[in-house]
Amino acid sequence: MKDDPIKKRWNKKSKPNSRRFINHVVNKGNPIWLVTFIDLISLLLAFFLMLYSMSSIKKVDWSSFVASLDKKQIIEEGKKFGAKREVTTLLPVVTSDGLGISYLKTILEAETITDPLLRLVEFKEEKDRLILSFPSSLIFRKGSAILLPKGKAVLFSLSEKLSNIKNRVALIGHSDTTPVSASGRYKNNWVLSLIRASAVADALAASGYRKPLNILSLGDTEIYQDHSSFNNQKKYELGRRVDIVIYSKREKG
Repeated sequence: MKDDPIKKRWNKKSKPNSRRFINHVVNKGNPIWLVTFIDLISLLLAFFLMLYSMSSIKKVDWSSFVASLDKKQIIEEGKKFGAKREVTTLLPVVTSDGLGISYLKTILEAETITDPLLRLVEFKEEKDRLILSFPSSLIFRKGSAILLPKGKAVLFSLSEKLSNIKNRVALIGHSDTTPVSASGRYKNNWVLSLIRASAVADALAASGYRKPLNILSLGDTEIYQDHSSFNNQKKYELGRRVDIVIYSKREKG
């Protein structure tokens, strides 16, 4: 039985010879390595497309901050009616600069419910900043810049929360008018306050905080300007402290 010429011609077209194809590419003036190069580029493209599909989209600042708190963002009013309770959902406020100061204050104060150490911290909201005040008796020994274990624990708890916001943060050491001991290692209260603020910065860094910190020390006259209505004992207590100041502006860079 003779071969069908049409079927024979179809088989030739449907099964192209790879050697003929390569020879065709070379005869056209293209080098043989071009075929391998095209295959390699195709594989690289497929690889990067796979990486892109597996990558996750970055969350906005406030969501990572809220996640670090490890709790539902619901504030309970505390009013009960039988088995019912009124609750208000707290919505995060993100400004064009950073997290809203009022929102930050509410979240951090809510943390005091589960963290007894944070109850010793005073929260003060001002126009463009939130001030977290640490009495020196909470975190330092008298006349010393060495952190107490309780102070380290408080700063460790705060370091994660501060790391998850992009607001600018500063440390301010305050001093009172009580003269330092003549035999002490610090020249005056201003120096002691500055070193204490630096010790707080070191403790935050050791706990994982990696962002820039501005460190300042204010003179003892500051307590009279800010708290002129208080008696001397109260002024001294307020003077011997370190403040963590969270500004509404973001850190540059």
